[in-house]
Amino acid sequence: MHLLKHIMSLEEKLLEPFVRQSQSDLNELIADEFTEFSSSGLTFNKTEIINALSKEVDVHFMLKNFKISHLSNEVILANYLAVKNGEVFSLRSSVWKCSKGKWQLFFHQGTNCSSENKQGSQ
Repeated sequence: MHLLKHIMSLEEKLLEPFVRQSQSDLNELIADEFTEFSSSGLTFNKTEIINALSKEVDVHFMLKNFKISHLSNEVILANYLAVKNGEVFSLRSSVWKCSKGKWQLFFHQGTNCSSENKQGSQ
């Protein structure tokens, strides 16, 4: 339970507008080997996602239905729904990797929700 709360807090941190604008915070949270498959169909590495987030307009997300699966002692898969302005926006999956006692985001994928998913997830 402790690890679920910790990983959830890291995901929530990554959704905070202030953190998304902070290169130093993002450098701490995101692994150097990071890859993202975005909901728009684009692929980002660490440098590209930090640059993209710095240009983002003040967006507010919340997590819903957060769960984790242990892939190993050092690797966690997190799944959740991202809620934007009170509406389910996307399905999200993140792989978190622990290195030297510190959890960092290693992989992330966002998938836009269809109207059926939006209705079925409430």
